[in-house]
Amino acid sequence: MYVTHPGNSPLILTRAVSMSDPSIVEIVEAAVLFTGAQLRDHSEAVFQAGLQIELQGRGANVQTEVPTPVLFELSWSGSLVTVGHVRLDCIVIVNQAVVVLEVKRTAGKHGSQLQKYLNCINPAWGLALVTPDGTEWIRNPGTV
Repeated sequence: MYVTHPGNSPLILTRAVSMSDPSIVEIVEAAVLFTGAQLRDHSEAVFQAGLQIELQGRGANVQTEVPTPVLFELSWSGSLVTVGHVRLDCIVIVNQAVVVLEVKRTAGKHGSQLQKYLNCINPAWGLALVTPDGTEWIRNPGTV
């Protein structure tokens, strides 16, 4: 199965997940807490690498540092053109639900980055800020 993100590059689902499996929210939250407990004192990159491994072990398809286009609507034609790219820290797919994770070392203030993500991702996708201390859901996931 393929899921297309705004850049139109397909994300390939490699493992079928049965309907009795935990939801994407439960998987993400459990993986974040488990990884954070072990890697709390390490760098953001180490935390993200551990989180990716833990999510994959729980059956999620995970892609990191995914370039996603920033679209601009032309005033005279209404056409959309790509004017740049943002890199999504982490895209997680379970069943057909998709979540974008902004991975940070500490909670702090990340509002502008999260707003950029909201403007660039599919409206059905969830968005969460994750730190070693837990998950803050900005938008809950729907399904594609």
